[in-house]
Amino acid sequence: MSLIYENWVAAKVAEALNTRELIRRSWETIESFANRPVTVWFEQGGETSFAMLDTPHGEFTMWLEFQVNPAIHVFLDANIVHENGKLVFVRPPGRRTVRPDNIVVRGRFDNVTDLIKSSSGIDLLIKCKALPYGNWENDIDEQVIPYIRQFMPRRAILVTRYTVPNSVREKLRNNGIDTAEDVRPGGAGVAKLMELIKGVDT
Repeated sequence: MSLIYENWVAAKVAEALNTRELIRRSWETIESFANRPVTVWFEQGGETSFAMLDTPHGEFTMWLEFQVNPAIHVFLDANIVHENGKLVFVRPPGRRTVRPDNIVVRGRFDNVTDLIKSSSGIDLLIKCKALPYGNWENDIDEQVIPYIRQFMPRRAILVTRYTVPNSVREKLRNNGIDTAEDVRPGGAGVAKLMELIKGVDT
């Protein structure tokens, strides 16, 4: 359900940016691809961009399940300490936050490597939550806020199908994160989400 929700939110991003058409990646421009449809590409943890958008505000690239390196989950996330005459690995508590749900960047990028080489910043980071708040409340401190510190986007939005407590909205706001709640087909929060997304086109 989470992956379906992320895809639906990605479609809302494209709609809010008034996307005219999808742009072909470089390998889709060669002759053997010329008559094939332009693709969107979803690969959890892969580096290929989800879609490149031609909009009235310029070109944008989106990733779903954005991951800087496909192997990042296996990198050692630990400190080496000297304990009782031995070197030991001490893993910090909590989960490593490595894969935001939706990333939007101004420009045209086939993959994450192209983005890194360009030194472009992230224009929009979206974290999606399809379940009620009680199922993921710890993720505020273990995922959402750490993503902002790690990726430093120009704008960040937590998008939820359900409402969150006022105290959570305030905490997110204090960390530079907007909240769009009740974002679902027919939900009251869709209009707010669309307005927040439109802010990245300036």
